[in-house]
Amino acid sequence: MYKYTMKLGLVGATGLTGVELTRLFYSHPYIEDFDLFSSSEGNDGIEIADLYPHLKALKGKKLKLFSPEVLKNYDFVFLATPHGVSQEIMPQLITNVGKIIDLSADFRIKDHNQYSYYYGKEHKCFELVNQFSYGLPEIYREEIKLAKYIAVPGCYSTAVILALYPLARNNLVEGPAFINGLSGVSGAGLKLDSSYLFSVVNEGLKPYSIKNNHRHIAEMTQELKIPLVFCPHLIPMTRGILISCYVALKEGFKDSVIDVFKNAYLNEPFIKLVDKEVSTKDVLYTNNCMINVSLVESSKFIIIFSVIDNLIKGAAGQALQCFNLMAGFKEEAGLLEVGPWP
Repeated sequence: MYKYTMKLGLVGATGLTGVELTRLFYSHPYIEDFDLFSSSEGNDGIEIADLYPHLKALKGKKLKLFSPEVLKNYDFVFLATPHGVSQEIMPQLITNVGKIIDLSADFRIKDHNQYSYYYGKEHKCFELVNQFSYGLPEIYREEIKLAKYIAVPGCYSTAVILALYPLARNNLVEGPAFINGLSGVSGAGLKLDSSYLFSVVNEGLKPYSIKNNHRHIAEMTQELKIPLVFCPHLIPMTRGILISCYVALKEGFKDSVIDVFKNAYLNEPFIKLVDKEVSTKDVLYTNNCMINVSLVESSKFIIIFSVIDNLIKGAAGQALQCFNLMAGFKEEAGLLEVGPWP
């Protein structure tokens, strides 16, 4: 078991997810040191605290210039890079690095046709995809423990799959599930796009990918194996996701729906089943997924709500949860007392 002496690197440390991972590394009880990498030559040698003053506890921690060669002999490498980058460098990384946790979408989708349809391009090294385990511990915990390479799920995918998995695994869903998703602006990362300017998003709420073609649908259908109609919305807040799922139960189901969820998530440290209205504020800066199941009276329909912090359970926290399992640490290590600042 790696402990304290591991060589750990993070590529893409200056993005929103990379900053969250950096913060989590700092507070992790079994991570003694780590290296931060950026692909920008202008960041080489810059202190991360100079770019993000809230990381003042990391004064002196400098960014290094990334290239695949510099990661040789690292025990763990986290890739918080934009979609498309990982597949360019993965053939070289796999020969140099012990274990890899990729937070991009490059190795999540197991069907080449689905990948090319939803991402609009051909994959550069699809032959490596099957070497990656899908990093959702609530479903694939034992596989993750033995894995060398992890593809961390998308944020919408995490919230939707966890909301519907108990029903899907028991074949209880009749017809498609209809899903509304609302996400804070940080889900788009730091891209320079006028659609995400404060003056554009503030005091507004809008749907997007309205033709049921959001990229995360490929993951949702791959893991749930049920048809669904999904429409995401951009909401003017920084972080958080709220999912509303409208589902018809199959005829003949007489048991308690709530018990189905309780049995599926028994002893799960980060799943919180509640009988109250949920809010994104309930999960901010945590690795929790909070779920409420509501039955529509005198009908076979139910509404399932789930909320996550898109930058934690939807990205950095989930990556660290996988890391803990792979390294043999307690799964909750560094994730139970997560706050906004180190």
